[in-house]
Amino acid sequence: EYRAAGWSDIDVMSGIQFEHYIAALIRSAGWSVSTTPATGDYGVDLIAAKNSHKVAIQCKRLATPVGVSAVQQAASGAVRYRCATSMVVTNAEFTKAAKQLAVDHDCRLVGRSRLLEVESWMPQTM
Repeated sequence: EYRAAGWSDIDVMSGIQFEHYIAALIRSAGWSVSTTPATGDYGVDLIAAKNSHKVAIQCKRLATPVGVSAVQQAASGAVRYRCATSMVVTNAEFTKAAKQLAVDHDCRLVGRSRLLEVESWMPQTM
């Protein structure tokens, strides 16, 4: 079961395994989750939906901080998939530039310090 994974498991997951792990976390918070095609996904790996609210999510399982390209991809992918919100989720942290760009695009960033607390980072819906 993915929800039981610890850091030693998470940090060695493949990108696809990490996507499945994040999807499992989001489902446990009461959201439905669909995956996008492996190629031509417009920078979005998962689409989470709850009460007509859709979130475009880019997943990055990395050993180094996530940069601006992930934020750019999530933000533009959110438009493409008609999502209200974009998000980048990683087992690492984010560069200063990525944090600044995320503010400009209203893109939520979820790094290592908050990854295991899914209820704190998925938007509250009515």
